[in-house]
Amino acid sequence: MTLFVQSQRLREHLLLLRGLVAQYEAGRMDFSAMATDWLSNAEQILRELRAPEASEIVSLKANILATTIRGSDAPAAGRRRAEAASVLQALRRAEELLRTRALNNEGHVDSFEEKLIEAVGALAIVGDLPDRGGQSSSAWAKAVWQVLASHPTTRPTSLWLAASLSGVDRLVLLDRILLRLSDSELPVPLSGARE
Repeated sequence: MTLFVQSQRLREHLLLLRGLVAQYEAGRMDFSAMATDWLSNAEQILRELRAPEASEIVSLKANILATTIRGSDAPAAGRRRAEAASVLQALRRAEELLRTRALNNEGHVDSFEEKLIEAVGALAIVGDLPDRGGQSSSAWAKAVWQVLASHPTTRPTSLWLAASLSGVDRLVLLDRILLRLSDSELPVPLSGARE
């Protein structure tokens, strides 16, 4: 799964928290079940990312269950308050875990983008950046990547990037960089309008 998709999935899941908190504020009796479902989905997303935080989500769900079991002899109102407090604490921690993971992914993307900017800049400086011609933006990005991968000046960086990023991530980043470059006032071989 690409870093872009990972970050998007984490952010989309985090956006669901607002609605979940609104359900708590509305006094929904099924709030705990809804929160546990949200935690289960968060765990599934983290498992698909092979993230170690998935095990902490399991622990958070276990704490909710333990609170429910411990409070089973208490009056209903006290039991609900204890369960709600446990659920809210779990949601707070899970939100922190997912947000941190998303920010880390975005930080990785930023560092990879910086390296790619340096490599494209090196090609542009030596005059070996392929001309856009009438190519689509994705075809141009692929052509630039081929030159980056074979040019003696940029080959080490391209090998590092190839080992660090999926092909999709590399092309998305490269397309973003080329778009900014084509919008600049610099005299580089960029004939043809961007799509």
